[in-house]
Amino acid sequence: MGQREHQSWFSAVRISLSVLVIAALAVTGLVLFQHHKPSNATNSAATSTSQTTMQPQSTTASQPAPTVAYLTIKEWGVKLPLSDSIKDAYYMASLGSSRGHDGQPNTLLAGRKSLDSTGCAATNTTAIALIFRALPTETDSATGKLLTQEYPNGVTLGSYFYAYQQLNSTACKAPQATLQSTHSAFAAAVKGITPATATTN
Repeated sequence: MGQREHQSWFSAVRISLSVLVIAALAVTGLVLFQHHKPSNATNSAATSTSQTTMQPQSTTASQPAPTVAYLTIKEWGVKLPLSDSIKDAYYMASLGSSRGHDGQPNTLLAGRKSLDSTGCAATNTTAIALIFRALPTETDSATGKLLTQEYPNGVTLGSYFYAYQQLNSTACKAPQATLQSTHSAFAAAVKGITPATATTN
């Protein structure tokens, strides 16, 4: 074999080895890339899920708890949760009301300070509603039915049944829509009555 042929053969072997090394490196790189690609996608998904899960928790933690206003009826030792539409609610004892075993009146007239100027003050002649309490065994003198049946939206708390009754005062000139929303809110408040000493969250 001549020197030129020998160099040519050696060059061919060297080129072939270089191609093989490059090919081996490319295959190794491709295998490593394929191996790490799903792992990274899984990690990204896990991180995304973790962030999504954590997001509501941090949002919830940063929001303050809503403040609930109450109308405390000191005579009865109870309180009514007030929605925004009746946050200015107040009450007055009804004149001539019967009294419970604790000596307190059983009937209270309910009103809203913002409606007083429309002739709807909580008095015996202009009140739009009343809240009453009775023993759960008491009956309506006219129908003979239990008051708990006559007023199914009432609630029994302790030894008394509490209920709300809408009144139709001709002196009250408040808009009908305002009165309807007021009655609905008062009825819901009486339904949610709790002891005045109960702690709130």
